[in-house]
Parts: sequence; C-alpha cells; structure tokens
Amino acid sequence: MIDVTNTEPLTLFDRLANLFVEMGVFASPSECHGLLCGQMAQGKAATEAEWLRDVAGYLEQDRIEGQAAKRELADLYRITDRQLRGTGFDLEIVVPDEEAELSRRAESVGLWCQGFLAGFGDSRLSQLSEEARETLEDFAEIARIEKEDLDDSEESEQDLMQVMEYVRMAAILIYSEVMGELAKDNSGPSRSLH
Repeated sequence: MIDVTNTEPLTLFDRLANLFVEMGVFASPSECHGLLCGQMAQGKAATEAEWLRDVAGYLEQDRIEGQAAKRELADLYRITDRQLRGTGFDLEIVVPDEEAELSRRAESVGLWCQGFLAGFGDSRLSQLSEEARETLEDFAEIARIEKEDLDDSEESEQDLMQVMEYVRMAAILIYSEVMGELAKDNSGPSRSLH
C-alpha cells in the first residue's frame, strides 16, 4: 500500500530502486549511475538510444520494455548528461539520501565507483594524465569499501561526505579531461589513410 501521507518527492535513487523492483532485476541504482557516468566520461553512451541499449545489458535484459522504464532510464541519461556538460560542478552521484544508514550510503558510494570503472573501461587509460589515472585507482579502492569498516559516528559521517565529494569532483574532472582531448582530436587536421 502506498503511503499517501508522505508528500516528499522520491529521490532519483529511490525512483531507480523502485523501477528495478518493478522490472524484477537485482541492480544497484548507484552502480547503474556510476556505469552511465563512466561511459559518458569515456566517450561512450553518446546518445540516449545507446544508453538504453547498454543499460539493458547491465540489467541482463534483452531490451528495456515498457514506457515507464524507458522514460525513467532516459531521464537518468538526460539529467546526467546535463550535469556533466554544465558550466558548474553540478554532478550529483546517485546514492541513498542522508536518512539512510551510513553503512548503506557507504556501500552505495563503493558501488557507484565500481560502476564508473566498468563504464569507463581501460581503452583510454594511456591517454589520461597521471592524476586522472591515480583517481581511477582511488575509485578502485573506494569500490572495496566494507560496511564493517564504518561505525555510526560523526567522524565516519564526515569521512563519507568527504569521500562522496571527492568522487563527485573526480568524475567531473575525468569527464572534462577526456572530452577536452576528444575535442582536440576532432578539431585537428584530418588524416586519411592511403
């Protein structure tokens, strides 16, 4: 039964979690968003249609069925694209809100990093700056976060907030670096093969 007394709009995390339940798939909204961000930062998932095809594979579906599912996942694409292309540092990583247990939020940050790494892949690693490569190594470490490593203290809460901010900013910077390189490659003199 739906709680009609709660007038708070659902967070993007909750909307995706509900969608995945309705679709009968076991997937993390955080990992799914990380996957999308990684693909966008790598130059993949350049269109909404490509994303819908890729996310179907991630969700172990032949394709995304139903208008509601397509709309929700297309919204995720458009929101993320707008945030990454924005002039500010607008990206918001999709994790449970502050009301959720600290361990659940920490696990979601780890899953987000795991998704980012999977989406980014390794085809552009040699083209990245040393700082960006180190950031991806940090993401791999964060992806290994264990719930048991955290206690429910104010210090752990502050540590998690700092990690989340680092992840958010690092994803934006990696995206910006790769997009800058792609723009340079595309604006240079064209080369033809003979």
